[in-house]
Amino acid sequence: MIVAFLLAATAAKLVLAVFAGGTLDVQNQLLQARAWARGGDMLDSETVGNPAFFPTGHFVIVRAALAAAELSGTPFAFWIKVPAILADLGVALLLLRVPAAGAAAALLFMANPVTLLLAVHHGQVHTVAAAIAAAIAALALALAERGLPRSAAVVRALAASVRQHLAALVLPLLRATRGDRLQAAALFAAVLFVVNAPLLLGSEHSARITLVQIQDS
Repeated sequence: MIVAFLLAATAAKLVLAVFAGGTLDVQNQLLQARAWARGGDMLDSETVGNPAFFPTGHFVIVRAALAAAELSGTPFAFWIKVPAILADLGVALLLLRVPAAGAAAALLFMANPVTLLLAVHHGQVHTVAAAIAAAIAALALALAERGLPRSAAVVRALAASVRQHLAALVLPLLRATRGDRLQAAALFAAVLFVVNAPLLLGSEHSARITLVQIQDS
């Protein structure tokens, strides 16, 4: 019954997304998708329409939305919202399976007007990134608990490639690691660099972005 309600709410959100229009966020993400498609400098604020830094995972999501729009001949403003709407469903289903949360938390999350606004009107990729990162982080924790710190470090690096702030979560992972912490840390750094290397090394603005990130942290 609860799952049926969550699916119905998701379908309703998808219908609303057709008519909800878009915001400046949607326009910026369209610029980013087009720039990524033509191999533009993704760290140039004039190219992406936003001075913020986004790792590779963000641009993969917006580019996928553009590809879906082009293949279907339908507006990008709809497709950029689809990942966020599906991410809301994913988070609600995760809450449903967590004993400390359960049905009440899942229903409250799905009915939350803030999540509705972010997904249906803004099409925020942050929502998608958070859902993906949460799932990846949960997997990393499970791997660590099974005594697989290196596998956990790799998965944690993938999470940080969706949103860079999640790199901080490697610290409790290393603290819980009983084996070679240095090896796990090196593997985390290597995977994080390899995934984002094309983005960083292909830009004239990487040094400036790095400095800004350090100053803001």
